Amino acid sequence: MNMIKVILNENLCQINKQQNRNNSPYLNWQFIPTHPYLCIGMVMTYLLTAILIYHTSYFGLYWTIGFTLSFFSFARRCITV
Repeated sequence: MNMIKVILNENLCQINKQQNRNNSPYLNWQFIPTHPYLCIGMVMTYLLTAILIYHTSYFGLYWTIGFTLSFFSFARRCITV
């Protein structure tokens, strides 16, 4: 089992070097016009999750604000210009 893991890791490292990847997620702006309904669905899901967090008695407003800020900070790291 360890030998398979070593072989897979070596192959992944080789592919990453060939394609100049650095294991960071990036947002491809072509994704939005190509898949508009998926993007709308993701935003709606986020809004529903934020509403659920806000209305839950043990979370509330501060958790909703924290969730929103963390969402935007994670999204900001993925955007490339």
